Amino acid sequence: MPRKADELPLQDLQRMLINSVRRAKLTPGIGGFKANNRKQGRFLASKKKGKMFMGGNRSGKTVGGAALAVCYMTGEHTLRDENGEEFHLDYIPQAPTRGRVVGVDFNLGINQIIIPEIQRWLPTKYLIENSWDKSYSKTDKILTLNNGSTVEFMSYEQEREKFQGTSRNWTWFDEEPPSEIFKECLVRLIDTDGDWWMTMTPLIEMSWTYDTLYEPALAGEISVEVIEVETFENPYIRREAYDRLTETMSAEEKKTRSTGVYISHTGLVYGEVFTTTNNVCPDILKSTRWPVLRDNWSHFQMIDHGFNNPTAILFGAYNEDSKIIIYNEIYINKTIIPDLASKWLHRQLELGISTQYIIGDPALAQTDPEQGVTRQAQFAEHGIFIGLGNNNVDSGISYVQIMFREQQLIITTRCKETLKELRKYRWDRHLTKIRDRSNLKEKPVKKDDHAMDAIRYGCMSRPTKFIENTQREVIQGLHIARPATDYDWEQAYKDELTIDEFLGSEL
Repeated sequence: MPRKADELPLQDLQRMLINSVRRAKLTPGIGGFKANNRKQGRFLASKKKGKMFMGGNRSGKTVGGAALAVCYMTGEHTLRDENGEEFHLDYIPQAPTRGRVVGVDFNLGINQIIIPEIQRWLPTKYLIENSWDKSYSKTDKILTLNNGSTVEFMSYEQEREKFQGTSRNWTWFDEEPPSEIFKECLVRLIDTDGDWWMTMTPLIEMSWTYDTLYEPALAGEISVEVIEVETFENPYIRREAYDRLTETMSAEEKKTRSTGVYISHTGLVYGEVFTTTNNVCPDILKSTRWPVLRDNWSHFQMIDHGFNNPTAILFGAYNEDSKIIIYNEIYINKTIIPDLASKWLHRQLELGISTQYIIGDPALAQTDPEQGVTRQAQFAEHGIFIGLGNNNVDSGISYVQIMFREQQLIITTRCKETLKELRKYRWDRHLTKIRDRSNLKEKPVKKDDHAMDAIRYGCMSRPTKFIENTQREVIQGLHIARPATDYDWEQAYKDELTIDEFLGSEL
């Protein structure tokens, strides 16, 4: 019996079914989304208005960013976690929304990475006549859905002025944006109280995002969610394959690409000798041990003076065994010397200490062109008498390194700005290259180093009897620049014997 005209051969039906299943697997739509690890699910579920999803290459950060963008475009907000359990993004606004996606460049970042990932999760029913070509304008680089949502695709290659314009409901930054572009995009979110998220692997040294977003977020100073995920938390990545394909990379690049954490490729100055466990203790001013330290140890202060740049004043105490504890700080800019001296003297009075001496930057002996006298003399006029410190940078750094290593130098958690500088104080990469060519000594980067200079002056002013040689070669190397978490400070506050362990039997 002849086959009807509208019937298809069985083999054609099978081929169509296979192709349909294959397409569904490659582009399952947001209804088929399943988080590939716990942290990706946490990123999607977070209700914070700003989010940083930081991961190694192939860790699932771009997938998560694209899935979230599709949820904002469509208004669909039911997803599945890594166990297949449903969870709801009930913070997603109702469609239509106006969004912006910004990538590194158009050729690779937008066209070859971001758009294919969005196409993978965007159901075709939201496209005009079910067609991407009819919904996406290649000229304007704007995607328009049939529910009224619009998304503009932009690149960090564009000038800052291009990022101005009307308001947006949300913005997705894929990889780290330039600071000025980030600010312009945030301004577009103000009148809608919009949301933003950033998916990135921090390959650009310790950039502005470290100081402005990452570190303040972890400290609870700003309302931004930070989620870090390693490449191998993606269950679809085989370590053997990763190791084989990255065997030509340096250890530093491998570390950055697999962990997604900030790394100083030029090496932190104190990265190999300063540890939270050995060199940080709880705020002793909150401890019942403070009166003993106040009355039994000798007190001194160290200063690196600035005006536009911060003035760093560190309050330290030392004992006869050459131990030093830095327990308080003044870190302030745009403050004239009379006001600074007043604040300083008031702090001494509050602490109830007797100051043995003050040591500072030798540049204080230079004449202030506006006042006609030295800054050292100006401080003296207001009751602050400062001795001039040793400004041999190489010897000073070497000495501080040894003091950290020998656990002779301790800093309390009250000194937040000092600890922040310690985690960023690094060698200058350009001078490293010069050294490679002509064997010159390295110098640290002259940025965010005010407390670091003050520490050098303070340590160099103390006797060196506890070590045989202060001129040992300075230590260099790779250091992961994340807040240290290798000590249980809550327990330390409960058990004041911990402070005794750091400061010795006197306490």
